[in-house]
Amino acid sequence: MEERTAQMATSDNELFHDAFNASPIGIALENIEGQPLFANRFLCSMLGFSEEESRSKHCVDFSPPEDTEKDWALFKQLRAGVIDHYQIEKWFIRRDGSLVWGA
Repeated sequence: MEERTAQMATSDNELFHDAFNASPIGIALENIEGQPLFANRFLCSMLGFSEEESRSKHCVDFSPPEDTEKDWALFKQLRAGVIDHYQIEKWFIRRDGSLVWGA
């Protein structure tokens, strides 16, 4: 039974990984401090950073200050358990310094 459970977990992880990377939506998974752990191909392409470069940044590094303030305030509420999710539309800074609008 334990072997079957381990196989199912591996299968679920592979399915998640494949869906994450194939998504036509930019996605980053961040730790509780706001540091990206994973960034999918679309997000990397959209922003012009490699996944490794993305992981070396903090989530506030990807937006101008006025958008960062709103996003970080919501992130802190999420981290504190005040809210269980949030969505925000904001500007993202691309590697070349140009801005792209996203949610």
